[in-house]
Amino acid sequence: MERSDLKDKYSGKPVLWVDEAKCRANIARMADRAIKSGAVLRPHFKTHQSKIIGSWFRDYGIQKITVSSISMARYFADDGWDDILIAIPVNILELKEINDLSRKVKLSVLLDSIEGANAIDARAEARIDVWVEIDTGQHRTGVPSDAFDEIESLLKTIRHSGKMNFLGFYSHAGHTYLTADPQSVFLNARNQMDFLKEQFSAYHPLCSMGDTPGASLSGDLGGLDQLTPGNFVFYDLMQWATGSCRLEDIAVYMSCPVISVRGNKAVVYGGAIHFSKDQMAGKEGKNIYGVAFKNEGEKIKKQGNLISLSQEHGVINLNEPTFKIGDLANILPVHSCLTAQAMGKYRESNSRKLLDHLASY
Repeated sequence: MERSDLKDKYSGKPVLWVDEAKCRANIARMADRAIKSGAVLRPHFKTHQSKIIGSWFRDYGIQKITVSSISMARYFADDGWDDILIAIPVNILELKEINDLSRKVKLSVLLDSIEGANAIDARAEARIDVWVEIDTGQHRTGVPSDAFDEIESLLKTIRHSGKMNFLGFYSHAGHTYLTADPQSVFLNARNQMDFLKEQFSAYHPLCSMGDTPGASLSGDLGGLDQLTPGNFVFYDLMQWATGSCRLEDIAVYMSCPVISVRGNKAVVYGGAIHFSKDQMAGKEGKNIYGVAFKNEGEKIKKQGNLISLSQEHGVINLNEPTFKIGDLANILPVHSCLTAQAMGKYRESNSRKLLDHLASY
């Protein structure tokens, strides 16, 4: 995985590398967890946004996927994916595009309001599959899990419509990222979903859920029918901090040219436009944007923290003065999803082949 000696046409600018073998190992583990729990793995493709990387999932029996926009849904539909969930409350301004794509693939959308349901009922040109989004504690979108009357009203609106087909309840327990005990948070969210499945059994709901920390760490998926994590294909430092993965499981990294060195401080050509500004707490409560590393056999040795980002510059606080100008610093990102979005393309770390990304299309 390490390419610190890379001195070719890729070495003059930041490059985002992806390790196919590690990705496949991560996919295999998650697919196995779903199978053992009797759930269907419907992975969220917003992390990698790549047709090539998406094709690797097919080798593990994946047939259904999750995305976060209609443009992403079209992108993957063009590659032959024909069962796609757009996991964001339906954007009624895009109903024309939703209607168009629904004629080509099995498309499903999220609802968390009567207003959204009424808009679909008024403007859908064919029946659309819908999930009711449930807020199990993240407090971003979704109907609160204890708002039984509101859920009942929404289900009745869907049932009485001639334009919607109710599939079940969906939730993203994103608050697992914000706790020292993601397993307990996931379990609590899963129990809420199990209760709703029983409470509204007359509607025959499926239950779909699956943030990466919860899906990676929790042994019991309960009554979940579908598992929808996304970040697990790459993992990152944020996931490592939750205990969801080892450093060695992280399947993406940046290589950035070292352009200045002063003692234990190295500056790289690689800034916020490459990594994004996502950060996490490092030692002594100071925020970091990445970790410089090198491989030592099968293990990863941390060389220092990426402590500052401006537009094009990144500053690494080294454990010891190991870099000189002209070296390449290999850096694990805090958040692989946004780093991939910022870079817009990858190269596979062994073949060096260019891999696609939706952002570059």
